[in-house]
Amino acid sequence: MTERVEIMLKQRVLAGSLVTLAVIDLIVYTATLMGRVIGSSFVLFMVSNVLFWVFAITKGRERGAPKFGIGPGRRASWKGKLFAGILVGFCIFNVLFVVQAGTPLEKGDGFYKKTIRGRTYEIDRGEYNDLLKIQTRFFSGAWFALNLGIAAKLLPRKSD
Repeated sequence: MTERVEIMLKQRVLAGSLVTLAVIDLIVYTATLMGRVIGSSFVLFMVSNVLFWVFAITKGRERGAPKFGIGPGRRASWKGKLFAGILVGFCIFNVLFVVQAGTPLEKGDGFYKKTIRGRTYEIDRGEYNDLLKIQTRFFSGAWFALNLGIAAKLLPRKSD
């Protein structure tokens, strides 16, 4: 197997894995939109997502290669730029909801919300769950955009 074919195979496997993770992120995102509160299983999934990235980055590197690089002299097409803009807009949209809503906190004596200014307010269980859903959407949305964006970059082009 030539080196070029081996590299293309690795890229396709990595892109397929990233698309799979992006689909799972989208399912989690959609579940929270439909009112589901996702707790410890979501944390487990996020940890596995991070571990996948650590493994992919360290395993995919050749000795002496730069730590990160997309490729010299390659410019994105207008479709790629549009896709990247949509993904960045999606992340900004999610960030605005998290900043506006606050961070949910659970302590032994009740439920609290911490605002961006550092103030803490006591809230009920329903509002706590709502904030948890917003926070879950933020993280799953960010991972969705990251995984899908990198997968799109790795997929082969027609000219390759």
